[in-house]
Amino acid sequence: MVNAGRAFHAANPDANYYEMRFEDLLEAPEDTLKKLCDFIGVKYEGNMLDYHKDTEKSFGKNERLKDHALLKSPVNSKRINAWSKGMSNSDVIKFQAIAGKLLHEYRYEQQNSNNMLSLSGLVPRLWDKYQDLKERFK
Repeated sequence: MVNAGRAFHAANPDANYYEMRFEDLLEAPEDTLKKLCDFIGVKYEGNMLDYHKDTEKSFGKNERLKDHALLKSPVNSKRINAWSKGMSNSDVIKFQAIAGKLLHEYRYEQQNSNNMLSLSGLVPRLWDKYQDLKERFK
């Protein structure tokens, strides 16, 4: 999605485009929200971060709120890197192998860097082995 948004913006430089890291919102919610409000032309109001105080008022009576329990809590910087905590070690390694460049660019902490190095070195070796076997069995 990020790459698609960037590609669209590159092809349409006059189009409105704004990138915001979730972690920036968690670390500095007021400053980050002020910048977003400025970009979309909405006046920032301090109570925008009080959404959690009355979720029914903020989001209406919605059955799906049960699936989004964190909406009942204020912004919490402890959620930084939470994406990786619910994943198995091998899933984190696979995800980082695929998204590593973007993770680095956006300053996301990466887990298991030793495993990532061995995985990144494994792909070229596997390719070489495949090429050798292909030649041998021609």
